[in-house]
Amino acid sequence: RRADTWNLETGYPITASECFRRGTRVRALCLAAAREQCRRQQESSLAVYHPDFSRRLRRNLNLRNFYLSEKGITFYYNIYEIAPYVMGPVEITLPYEIMSHLLSDEKGVLIMNS
Repeated sequence: RRADTWNLETGYPITASECFRRGTRVRALCLAAAREQCRRQQESSLAVYHPDFSRRLRRNLNLRNFYLSEKGITFYYNIYEIAPYVMGPVEITLPYEIMSHLLSDEKGVLIMNS
């Protein structure tokens, strides 16, 4: 599974880094949020991840494979990348509320319909 996110004004694809202010350690931010979300899901028995999911998160994070929704920035992990086949593709969403102070909209990509 794959997601492409486009700047509708320019017609070019964007990376997740373009949604954040300069100097933001986007990769580290995404990985920390993803690790926390995976841990919470496992603890509450909502999901099962590979024992080394933290390493797999790092290895397979693709800052181009995401989409913007009303809830936040969502990244895809394909089957087997961080979880067994039974889990299917995994979506990790970083809610806007927890990172609003780090977001940048210089390129107009985060404009959401109210």
